[in-house]
Amino acid sequence: MDLHPAAYTDSKVNAITTARQVGEGWVGLAGMPGSVRHALAWSGTSDSVVDLNQYLPAGYTNAVATGINGNGDIVGYALIPLFLPLFVAAGISLMLCPTLNGTIANVGSRA
Repeated sequence: MDLHPAAYTDSKVNAITTARQVGEGWVGLAGMPGSVRHALAWSGTSDSVVDLNQYLPAGYTNAVATGINGNGDIVGYALIPLFLPLFVAAGISLMLCPTLNGTIANVGSRA
């Protein structure tokens, strides 16, 4: 099954259920300066991809979906770059849950 969405340079699945897949995709070369990592969710096809970065708190840009359960609850993490004398990043953990109308909501984040 090819889930790679055309809008991303690189992508991979990190966890699956019978109905959904979650993982990450890069816009730009993976790990290179200026590239952005996106947490992604699929429903079996590349066209079904949902970019979960849209649910991140302000300032966070690089995210990865690391797990999903049978209820569709997605967990992962996101980073915010901090440009001090050296590049460092502050991170948060995330939990994204489906709502009654089928959308996904950020129900929690923790530093």
